[in-house]
Amino acid sequence: MKRFALEKQNQIKSNLMEGGAEKKRRRESKKKKKDFECDGKAGGGHGRPVEVSASVMGLFSEFAFTGCSGGTGQASSSASSTRPSIKKVEREEEAQKKKRKRSPRLTAAQMRDVAYLRRRPNNRWIPPKSPHELLQENHYHDPWRVLVICMLLNCTSGGQVRPILNDFFTLCPDAKTTTNVDQNEIAQLTRSLGFKNTRAEKIKRLSEIYLQEDWTHVTFLPGVGKYAADAYAIFCTGRWDRVVPEDHMLTRYWEFLRKGRWIIE
Repeated sequence: MKRFALEKQNQIKSNLMEGGAEKKRRRESKKKKKDFECDGKAGGGHGRPVEVSASVMGLFSEFAFTGCSGGTGQASSSASSTRPSIKKVEREEEAQKKKRKRSPRLTAAQMRDVAYLRRRPNNRWIPPKSPHELLQENHYHDPWRVLVICMLLNCTSGGQVRPILNDFFTLCPDAKTTTNVDQNEIAQLTRSLGFKNTRAEKIKRLSEIYLQEDWTHVTFLPGVGKYAADAYAIFCTGRWDRVVPEDHMLTRYWEFLRKGRWIIE
């Protein structure tokens, strides 16, 4: 019995010693994890202290595990969530730019304003010459020409239109003649202005409708926007005081009329 009790006592001591060694090993392991940071290599790395900058951590949080074998892809969720918001801002900025570039439009009520009424045969308005020398100043006697000049100036400048204007009105002196001119001839003559086919087609279409007797306002003619309608009111009907042009050159002439210096002269 004494021998059995002694063996049992020795076994308990042995178990206690093993348990103490295990606890000591765990404590040392925890201390190592606390004092050192693994460098990410398989097997735990070599245990050197690792200093990670904020910029590196930012890059890691954005790109780690994206597209890599075995990666979860969870680290890129914050970055991907910000991309739609950035794209949304870019789309809004692009929409604002397009809105600023878009040509001003007349409302339905403005289109029926008396400023844009068809010119009557007894209208004696003669627009004065200005120091700005707009192309329309020399062609006020034919409203069709004023409208066509505005079409030629669309997406171009006076410096581009001026060299071909005499040749154009030699080929197309009035609306009736223009309806009989081949569209390709007009396109070739205006090719230096760009959009030659579209421009020629619109000029032909305008000429056909212009010759009809049933239109009441110039704003209802095809291809006539605010710019051409304002030019019509300023140079053809004399209703310049009822419009506020937005085209920079037309605004200069409108300011010239508004100041009234031409009346004194």
